Amino acid sequence: MRASINLIEPIGELSLFTGTPMRAAGWYGPTMGLHSVAIKVSNFTGQISVQASLALSPTTNDWFSVLPENVSYWQYPRSSVNTKCYGGTGETSTTGFNFICNAIWVRAIVDRTYLSYPIANTQQVFCLGTVDSILLNY
Repeated sequence: MRASINLIEPIGELSLFTGTPMRAAGWYGPTMGLHSVAIKVSNFTGQISVQASLALSPTTNDWFSVLPENVSYWQYPRSSVNTKCYGGTGETSTTGFNFICNAIWVRAIVDRTYLSYPIANTQQVFCLGTVDSILLNY
C-alpha cells in the first residue's frame, strides 16, 4: 500500500502538541517497512519528535523514536542568528529522513515547554514560529 499522511496539521505557537497516532505500513500486514518523513517548519523554535509503535493498542511505554541516530528529538533552530526575537531567529526548512520498521502506528510531538521567556521585556518579540507539516509516506 502507498499512502501519504500528515502527522500534524499546521500548528501555531502551542507549547506542547502530540499528534494523533496514524496507521503505518505494518498496519496492513508484513511489508518492507520503508517509511519516509518530511518535516516542514517556518521560523520554528522547539523540539520535534517522531515516534513509532509495534503495539496494536499502544500505551505510553510502547512508543520509540524513529529519528536518525536514535535521538529522542530534533532541536530547532539548528543554527542561531541574532535578531530582535528572544533566543534568536527560528528555523525555516524542510528536512526529510527514512526509517525501516514494520511499525503499526506513527505519531509526531512538538514540545516547547522547556523554553522560558523574560516576563517584563517589551523590547523583544518571541519567535516560536510554526510547524507547517510533518508528512509520512510509505
